[in-house]
Formats: sequence, C-alpha cells, structure tokens
Amino acid sequence: MHRVVKSHLDDFEKKHSVSDQEAKQFEAFLNYVAFRSHCAENIEPRELVYEGDDPGIDGIMTFIDDSYVSSVEEVEEAMAGRKRDADVTVVLTQAKTSEAWSKRLTEN
Repeated sequence: MHRVVKSHLDDFEKKHSVSDQEAKQFEAFLNYVAFRSHCAENIEPRELVYEGDDPGIDGIMTFIDDSYVSSVEEVEEAMAGRKRDADVTVVLTQAKTSEAWSKRLTEN
C-alpha cells in the first residue's frame, strides 16, 4: 500500500476502530470516502463493510436525492408521494491495497 494512503488509513482506523484486519479497515475507509463524496449524512463506517462470503464487490451504496438508503423500507419512504422523478445514484466499490492492479483474462 502506498505510504500516503497507509497514513490516511491509520488515521481513519484510530478514529473509527473498524476492525483488526487491515483489509476490512481499507474497505471501510474506501466506502466511507465514497459515501461522504455523495452525501453529508453521518454514518458509522462499520455499517459500510460487508460481512459474509466475499461477493467480489466491497461496497454498494444507494442514494436517492443525496440521501443514503439502505433498505427497501427506506427506498419506499423516499419514493412515497413523489410527483417527480428522483435522482438515484448507485455506488459500487472494490478495494485493493496493492499499488499495482492487473486483470487476468482466462479462457473457458
């Protein structure tokens, strides 16, 4: 991991105490940065880390008119009584701590 990113990650972890695992810390950090770039609401960074079998995506966030929604009920509430279209943003994240990235193509 690049030393500047590592420094920011260390500061983030000291403030939020997300996990003992650096990979989960980095996922939370990345998702928190993405979240804050789309909305000014406060959120617990642990809520932005997926716990379970690794689906290959480290974060999914949905925003309706600059408000974060995390359940079907919140979507229904945000859309209730609307007489106009909503601005919906879906953010998918994939966290990588290495300084280089390569994609390997495989033939089936």
